[in-house]
Amino acid sequence: MSTLSLLFFLLLSPSEHFQGIVEDPTGAAIAGAKVQISGPSFIRETYTDSNGRFIFDEALPGDYSILITAAAFAPYSASIRLPAGTFAVTLQIAPRGEDVLVTATRVETPLSMLGVSATAFDHDHIAQQQSPPVYELLREVPGMAVAQTSRRGGTAAVYTRGGGKNANLMLVDGVQVNEPGGDFSFAHLTSTNIERVETVRGPQSAVYGSNAAAAVIQVISHRGSADDGIASAFGSFEGGNFSTYRYRTGFSGALRMFDYSLGAERIGTQGTYVNDSYRNLTLAENLGYRFSDRSQVRLTLRTIGSWVGVPNKVGFGLLDPDAFRTGANTIGGLRYEQNTENFSHRIQLGLTRFRDYFQDNQGEGPFNIGAVVEGTTGARGTEGVRLVRLLSAGELSSSNFVIPNGARVVRRTVFISASAPSKTITERRSAGYQGNWSYSSHNSIVFGYDFEQERGVTDIAPPLRNNHGLFANHQHSVGTRLFFTESVRLEDNSVFHKKATPRFAASYLLTSTTRLKASTGAGISEPSFLQNFAHDPNFIGNRNLRPERSQSVEAGIEQHFFGSHFVTDATLFANRFRDLIVFVSLPAPQPGTWVNLEASRAEGIEWSTRLELSWLRLRGQYTFLDTRVTSAASPASASTGTGQELPRRPRHSGAADVTAVLRHGFVTLNTTFVGERQDSDGVGFGIVRNPGYQRTDLGGSYSLRPWLDVFIRVQNVFNRRYEEVLGYTALPRNVLAGMTFRWRHR
Repeated sequence: MSTLSLLFFLLLSPSEHFQGIVEDPTGAAIAGAKVQISGPSFIRETYTDSNGRFIFDEALPGDYSILITAAAFAPYSASIRLPAGTFAVTLQIAPRGEDVLVTATRVETPLSMLGVSATAFDHDHIAQQQSPPVYELLREVPGMAVAQTSRRGGTAAVYTRGGGKNANLMLVDGVQVNEPGGDFSFAHLTSTNIERVETVRGPQSAVYGSNAAAAVIQVISHRGSADDGIASAFGSFEGGNFSTYRYRTGFSGALRMFDYSLGAERIGTQGTYVNDSYRNLTLAENLGYRFSDRSQVRLTLRTIGSWVGVPNKVGFGLLDPDAFRTGANTIGGLRYEQNTENFSHRIQLGLTRFRDYFQDNQGEGPFNIGAVVEGTTGARGTEGVRLVRLLSAGELSSSNFVIPNGARVVRRTVFISASAPSKTITERRSAGYQGNWSYSSHNSIVFGYDFEQERGVTDIAPPLRNNHGLFANHQHSVGTRLFFTESVRLEDNSVFHKKATPRFAASYLLTSTTRLKASTGAGISEPSFLQNFAHDPNFIGNRNLRPERSQSVEAGIEQHFFGSHFVTDATLFANRFRDLIVFVSLPAPQPGTWVNLEASRAEGIEWSTRLELSWLRLRGQYTFLDTRVTSAASPASASTGTGQELPRRPRHSGAADVTAVLRHGFVTLNTTFVGERQDSDGVGFGIVRNPGYQRTDLGGSYSLRPWLDVFIRVQNVFNRRYEEVLGYTALPRNVLAGMTFRWRHR
């Protein structure tokens, strides 16, 4: 790494303005870089414009410190004396060992100052993974387990450190997109126009409120910049087996004070079974206008339209030829930001509207199915019931098959009932204010107020909830090595009323290459609309439900080698989940309802490593997770009873991806492994153990011309048969190939 270049020019400004320009090593302007000057009891900050220039008006003479930061670049700091001439600086590319995160504290903060566990994927990594759906990227995050039903378009859920699928807060450019009640299906969230994906593990309700009981996941849209010129564009198309196609395009650029980025993606496939097709159309945009070097307004919008067939549990021989689901989702945000001296603030408005429609007009069956199973009903862990093999129709009719010692045969007759068309519409409207007071270079207070209104139109009830949240986050340092973060939030919900959630984190730089970290906090997840407002002859909602609660503690160590080209991280964690909501049946004629009854715990260790050389990039992660249900509505249940492991949270899991960056392209190899885990077959076989699996993907890209790339991607290279969720067979080997065209106008 070359040192930062500092040039002083002797052109004094008669009005004593302090101005300068910030560039990258190629000489290109860096737009949006944060420039901060500070002196005794004085601090001011601004941002560079589209030409990389900044200016401070009426700078007083004296000695100051200057700090310049920009995403993907190493921070620059120096001492200066004002008045001075025009100031020019070249920022160097940041070592990959240091990330600047927004999600952990709501403001840009170097990872070395945070005591939390976080993982970020930048634009280069997303591109080298060939822009997969977001849930595929999350497989690379330690502590996160992804479980998808069926194949493309099947429901995809994420479980973090033993938490439920409703315990992850999902943000798109700062706008919350979870369904009321916390759940979010990642199935249709593509990487269209996404610049960065950040994840922070552990309860984050002290910063974001409800639904952040186990983690926060945020996708950040691409912004047009001076690097794009007035206009840059790309177009990509690919196709493969199972009649699969994918089209993508994007436009971005910057002109004076205006920047823009637009993206579109269309996916379609026929799938591998009857009624297994899927279509997705995603449009995304990010528009910004800078009024001055201190204020700007930004509008983001993402729409997702989807259609997916629902063939049912094809792994058990069940097939529904006519059921389907459609979705129409809109996510929008409007943000105004202003920075003045040592204080910055912003106002953000958000709107999400999710429409889900399901139809299954025709009942199916009877299906006469059978299986050979082994294991002990009700036993914990690996001793539970597992599938040996399914029986064919011929074997069932003739009974001409061999049963291994210790195994037994289970036969079932299953019907798939028709259901009336079901439409659900939910909306989340939000408004928030956030202020950030930086009273020194490493000390700041972030505070604010959030308002959310959740409403919906369902087939059961017209629910409405309001939520008010006050939060404060204090970051400070003791000396130059020890950093603390204290956060607290007070929620006032129209259903569960007031709840307070604290968090404390510490980061200590033991040496220049060794960092210790620790954090503890509490989280909450609100009930769903159905759990609060249902009104049906067979079940009713419970307005007295408390939010689900989590408590967590973690401690870890991060070690850097060879100038941060090789980084490894290990973290121990322990979580407790209480007041978990479960449905209970009551004696007739009383309808069933939901109560806060269940509890669980999860403990484990996360390990990750990252190696980045000039031509080789390696990421690897492993998670050991020990879970247990500590209180259950049905204590003797074979799948979710007291003492059982939590469903779909594997005890052992991990992933590794290796990318070789060549002169004219790259080659990427990804491997994911998931160990055996608890589940439920849902058809009466009594199977509760889902075998582990390993999947390997291979892809590469080659540049034929500066404006033309060709690429290929092979998923499930070894054609492994496995089920992420029992009964839903995953996609077999599939191959996609295509081209990408690029165009730029300076």
